This record gives sequence, structure tokens and C-alpha cells, in this order.
Amino acid sequence: SSVYFNHQEQLELKSQAISSALKDEDLSILTKLGISRGGFVNHSLRRSCWRRILSTSMQIELDCDYDVSLEPHKDEHQVSLDVKRSFGGIKDIQKKETLRQILERTIVRLLRKYRQLNYYQGYHDVVAIFILVFLEEHGNEEDLSTSDLTSRDSDSSDHENLSNSSTSTKMSDDFSIEVDEDGLFRVLEVFTLIHLRDFLMNSLDFALDQLNIIPLLIKDRDSAFYKKFQLDSVEPFFAISSILTIFSHDLKSQNSPDDLIFQIFDMVISSQSMTVPLIIYSHLLLENKRMLTEKYNDSIDNFENATDLVHGVFQQVMLCEQDPKVWSEVLDKARIAIEDTPHNMPQLLNRFSVILTTSKPRAIPF
Repeated sequence: SSVYFNHQEQLELKSQAISSALKDEDLSILTKLGISRGGFVNHSLRRSCWRRILSTSMQIELDCDYDVSLEPHKDEHQVSLDVKRSFGGIKDIQKKETLRQILERTIVRLLRKYRQLNYYQGYHDVVAIFILVFLEEHGNEEDLSTSDLTSRDSDSSDHENLSNSSTSTKMSDDFSIEVDEDGLFRVLEVFTLIHLRDFLMNSLDFALDQLNIIPLLIKDRDSAFYKKFQLDSVEPFFAISSILTIFSHDLKSQNSPDDLIFQIFDMVISSQSMTVPLIIYSHLLLENKRMLTEKYNDSIDNFENATDLVHGVFQQVMLCEQDPKVWSEVLDKARIAIEDTPHNMPQLLNRFSVILTTSKPRAIPF
């Protein structure tokens, strides 16, 4: 006879499987669970899984936090400007301000440690996802505050206490939040160095190289779509924001553990490859094929060249809020495609691109 489990029972069973894989240090099972629907289920498990998987990719000596409190990085002013626009979906003003301060401290700490890297607009959206995963909210607990988190001038260049091991703040008499900033930094540090390095160069050439993989993925799956939108000659700049932010700018999170944006990050970290956002974007385009084709046919007389036409149509459709059901279908198809997509695409990429070097599974950590 068949046994059926409801959604909650399925989550509980998957949580047990994840906990067991963590205990047994079974990375193979852990990564399969992370890629599968629902990802790592909740933020507590997600934190442990991200630490475990990323630690197998790169090991960093803890005594290498040099220069974290010295001269400001040249991009810190832009960081401050972007941080002011972050966590817009959080209504509690004190909580929002606290998270923004943690966000700014975290980014500045990384930039000061790796001064040769360059901040890009959108990186703050990526870091915000990590902060939400490392955020712990406590009800009916004593004040956990260990440092003053009152508002400060966000243009200040000294950024005090960059190396706080943890930050807690009392939101009310019976509610507080806590973020392990040191643990957050260690995970973000590895993720940034091995997966986002292409985006942190002094130009976006490496990032634009990655975008050129999208048309080829589409060509393999729907040659008619590829020809219709002339993707053999139209540069895929339309995807730049989604790829740079790993969709964290497109999918605004309410910090529910099963939000799709967290599942996307689970997929990237578990697969250990930045081809995942490219695969997802190609499927998102194909999922919107009907609407894109209609807009294309309606707009063909309004543009003088194919590049402007395609970019205009794609921007108009893809920047609209997507139905969550569409996203779910896209991610399900991407999960299958991850297994079939080659990691090496040297004809399209600079030989130092993360996709060819660090952002792929390997037996020995860097």
C-alpha cells in the first residue's frame, strides 16, 4: 500500500535527512538535498549546510584578518548609499536599521581585507541574503545586547567594531535579534572569493562573458526561440542585474525560510557552480516565451534595430513581478538541467573566470 505524507511531514523528514547528512559529513547527500525542491528547509539547517559545503571549497586561516580596521576602501561611499536602500520589506524601523548597520559593517570588512576587489552595485543584495540566513530572532528572552547599535552617520569612514564576533539588539522587552557576524563573515568570505570574483574585478568584462552562456543554453533547448530573438547577435545585457545579484534583487524576501530566493542560493552553494543562475535565467526566459513573443510582435515597428527591440521587450517582461508558480516551475526545470550542463565552457570565458577555476566542485579545497 502507498504511504502519503503531507507538506509538513515531508519537511520534517527532509530536515531529519539533512541533519543526518551533516552528522555523517556526507557531502554527496547534503548537496543533493540542497539542490532539491525546498532546499535546506530552514535557516538553522541552512547555516550549518552552507558552512559545511563552503568549507570544502576553500579554507582560510583565521589569523589572516589583516587591515580590517585601517584605511577605508575606495568604494565605501557607494556601499553606504546602497545600504540605505536595503531591507525595504522590513517594517520595523529599529530592526531595519540594525540589519543595515550589520550589512554595511560586513561589506566594509570584506573590502578592507581584500582591497584589490571592487564593490559592485547589487553586491549588497547578495550580502543581505546571507544576513537574513544568519539572523536569529528571540522572543521572551533577556536583552542579548553586547554593543550599541544606535544609528550612526552612514558616511563615516571609521566603521567602528568591524570584527564584532556577534551582534544582538533588544527590539522590545520580550523580543530581540542576534546575528553571528563572525560566522556570517566567514561564510560570505568564501562564497565571495570562489563564486563572485568575476563580478568584483575593475570592469564587468568577466561578468559579461558569463552572460554569453545564456543564449547557448537557450539554443540547446529551443532553437526557434533562439532564432526569433536573434540571440546569435544580440548581447544578453538584459540579464546583468539578475545574474550579478543571483536574483536577490528580483525576488524580495519576507525572510520565510522557504522563500524561493533562499532555495536559489541553496542550489548555487550545493552545486558549487555559478552556472546555476545562468541556467535559471535561461529557463525563466523560455517560461515567458509566449508573453515575450507577443511583446516582440507588437513592438517590432517601434525600434530601429534588433538589439534595441530585444532588450526593450526583455526588460519590459522580465522586470515585471513573476508569478511564484512560474518561479517554482523554472527552478524545478533548472534542478534537472544542473546535472546536464557542462562546467567547462572555455570558448566563451576568460581562462581565469570563476566558472573555469574556483566555482565548480573539487576534491581539495583552495
